[in-house]
Amino acid sequence: MPIPASPPAAWRVCILEDDPPARRLLAALCQSEPGLAVAGSYATAEEALMDLPMADPWLALVDLQLPGLSGLDYITRARARLPELKILVVTAAEEPTTFRRAIQLGADGFLAKTCAAMELLPAIRRLREGGVLAVSQKILSCLSLRPVACTGACRPRLTQREQEVVALAAEDLINKEIAQQLRLALATVSGYWKSILFKLHVHSRGAAIALLASSRKHRL
Repeated sequence: MPIPASPPAAWRVCILEDDPPARRLLAALCQSEPGLAVAGSYATAEEALMDLPMADPWLALVDLQLPGLSGLDYITRARARLPELKILVVTAAEEPTTFRRAIQLGADGFLAKTCAAMELLPAIRRLREGGVLAVSQKILSCLSLRPVACTGACRPRLTQREQEVVALAAEDLINKEIAQQLRLALATVSGYWKSILFKLHVHSRGAAIALLASSRKHRL
């Protein structure tokens, strides 16, 4: 249900989790972080989507396994309405194909529920700082993601500089650090990301990294 007393729009968080104890834990963690405010807490995707315009979140914490519409359904519909919405999946699921589908739909990160108490706030801070694809170690092993060099199939689509931007992001650098490393203006790095996302037909930087990591894995 929506939570009254609207917090500042920049760091509003919505929680989509059907398990009440898990939902309360996620809410408590978010409320303990300065600058974050829980704008809505929901047991179903249908409820969360209905309240999306009122909640106007910056970030949604999404479980994939839900009654009724799934977490993947929520990601698809929420991103269509709020293209800038950040999506952090918090789930007990461990199927790589499900994670990859969520990445394709624009998820910005993944946490295992068993790790949420320790890893949620660091992951959120990383997203606030402009980081990409915040992933817990447990899920990282399922995805087999690793820093990549853009070779082979992606070369004709990405320029040399765009390849360097993606490779540095895959090494866990945020945009400011990428700009410093390549001696570029921060706005220039942002411009490269727009071009990269357009060329690769994905909706997030994390998706671009995952796509290229997956392509590299299949060539090995």
